[in-house]
Amino acid sequence: MKLNTISIKKIFYIGGHLGEVSPKLHQSNYTYIYGIINNISIIDITYTLKHIKNIIYLIYDISLYKGKIYKILNKMEYLPGHFTNKSSSLYDLVLLLIREKKEQILKEASKMLIPSASLADTHENTSDIDYPIIINNSTSTINLLNSIFTRSIRKGSIDSVLLFKYKYIIRD
Repeated sequence: MKLNTISIKKIFYIGGHLGEVSPKLHQSNYTYIYGIINNISIIDITYTLKHIKNIIYLIYDISLYKGKIYKILNKMEYLPGHFTNKSSSLYDLVLLLIREKKEQILKEASKMLIPSASLADTHENTSDIDYPIIINNSTSTINLLNSIFTRSIRKGSIDSVLLFKYKYIIRD
């Protein structure tokens, strides 16, 4: 199973390069912008692809060493206080694949020193996100990234079994 199954072509095909109307562009995202055409910011998807690949391998590594990832696909999956009312050692990463209402989740994760990876459109403040993915956060983008990240979690979990089984065989 290959980890790296995303390309610039796939991101472009689903419209991941289209940002918000330029007056809404947040200052923390200027480095991710290729240009502005007809008042629409165009996201430099070479940056986006690098960030996605980094997160794929981060997720793989966390899964490989039996870490915990809290993946949120819609805002209804999260109850306020989830991180602050539980042990901070519960999660190694918070993965947000939602469009809105992220501020509270990011604030709580940050307070408990849990790193976060999140989709962000060009109008959003990304300074609170440890691993931002600047991309048009349409449903097709969310579905694509969810399948890629889920595959990375599965691959890490499968390899984890093999890794630890192999270690025990060598010791015997």
